[in-house]
Amino acid sequence: MIALEELLKSISLSVQSAQNAMQEAEINNFLHFFENELQADGMDNVSVPAPVSPKILPFCINQGNPQLKVPLVSLTGHRSLSLDTVRVVLNVTAKADSEGVQVEVASVDNNEQQSHQIALEFKQQEASEGVSRMLDAANQFM
Repeated sequence: MIALEELLKSISLSVQSAQNAMQEAEINNFLHFFENELQADGMDNVSVPAPVSPKILPFCINQGNPQLKVPLVSLTGHRSLSLDTVRVVLNVTAKADSEGVQVEVASVDNNEQQSHQIALEFKQQEASEGVSRMLDAANQFM
């Protein structure tokens, strides 16, 4: 058995880790559009070789016309994928005592003990005002 608080904390951390993995994948996918790609070993360890420039696709509409130099990054969509809502449903057996509520995850067809269902829903929230201001300042810097 595990404390209910520990179970909820573990599930919450798992959802946050999944969101972070998706954000890292998004950054790494974006970086593939540049020469001398930034080398990202997770978000905490990014090394930047100089100079970094966009990959160029030479494009010629008609023979005899000059070639257009089109940045490859401008030809693709850059929509991000995020976990907007995550719903987790657990069947648990519970025991309450003076130390709190202890739970054990039960199988769906558990007939031995009476199980209870816990439904958790994680929703993505807007960034706090302080974080939003820092992001706005960083975007203006660029």
